[in-house]
Amino acid sequence: MHGMAKYLRNLSSAVALLAMIGCGSSEPSGGSKLAVTTAPPTSGAASAPVTADSDAGAALFGDAGACGTDDDQAGCACTAGAAPRSCTPSGGAGCGSAGMGTQSCDVSQQAGELTGGTWGECQCPCVAGSQTLTTAGATTFSVPTYVSLTVQLWGGGGGGAAYLPANMSSAGGDSSFNQTVVAGGGQSGTTGKGGTASGGTINTPGTDATGIAGGDAPDDGGAGGSVSTLLDSCADVLYGSPAGDGQDGSAPGGGGQGDVTCQLDWLQAMGWGEYGTGGGSGGYVSVTYAAGQLAPGSTVPVVVGAGGAGSEGAPSSEAPFTQGTPKNAGYYTAGDGAPGQVTIAWTCQ
Repeated sequence: MHGMAKYLRNLSSAVALLAMIGCGSSEPSGGSKLAVTTAPPTSGAASAPVTADSDAGAALFGDAGACGTDDDQAGCACTAGAAPRSCTPSGGAGCGSAGMGTQSCDVSQQAGELTGGTWGECQCPCVAGSQTLTTAGATTFSVPTYVSLTVQLWGGGGGGAAYLPANMSSAGGDSSFNQTVVAGGGQSGTTGKGGTASGGTINTPGTDATGIAGGDAPDDGGAGGSVSTLLDSCADVLYGSPAGDGQDGSAPGGGGQGDVTCQLDWLQAMGWGEYGTGGGSGGYVSVTYAAGQLAPGSTVPVVVGAGGAGSEGAPSSEAPFTQGTPKNAGYYTAGDGAPGQVTIAWTCQ
């Protein structure tokens, strides 16, 4: 009996020692620590999944906020099933008047199992609209989200040429979209040719001037100048038409009118009833882009062509009755060409 009692005491000590070793923090050979498991959740508490964008995941996988920005998380990790978030596209002009965009959590799968999710590109909402640019010069257009986008361009009208010009009239400027779609400006009254047209679905050259009258711009463009300002009444009496400055072309793209002279030299009767010549109108181009041909949020260079200047001509006495305001006091002057125009309209269906 004495020997059995001693055996039982030794066995109890061995069990206690093994228990201490199992719960201790000693390190095994090689210096690696023993894995520590967390206690199971208490009854009734649901365990939250550890993901790259959860608080726990941030500790394990790094700070998720370091990816992207608060405005745009494109390419950053997301939790499968996460609701779409509001966003503003990075590196562009935002969504403009359309407000905020949205981006969705795109989840990839392999063999039917979810392998992770990333936020997709920020998509601006599609809001139909239009924009008309009439101020001559270069600018840019921010491409909206669209289904179909149509651009119409008119080049600037050419300036009219005066009779016996003291300076040269000038051609109208080209209007362009994305540098490849071009409505050419009309030529000055020296030749009176209409502008060229290229790069569009519809390409309509401008209208040539007809004698003194400026060319009419095509496709609902502006009319060419055709009615002189009455400066001298003598031509009305002698030739059935008033003498004076040429009329400016109408926007967009109308050519300027040539002038009508009444007198250049009273003693030699030179220049009575002589006419200048009109400028050609700007060309017209229309092009339609399908969704995807222009990237939403990108910027496209746009140019609105200027109208050409009419030239200054022969002296005018502005007598015996002056009923108009001369462009250049004491001189007949041809009309200016009208500036061009660029109209952009987009739809969502």
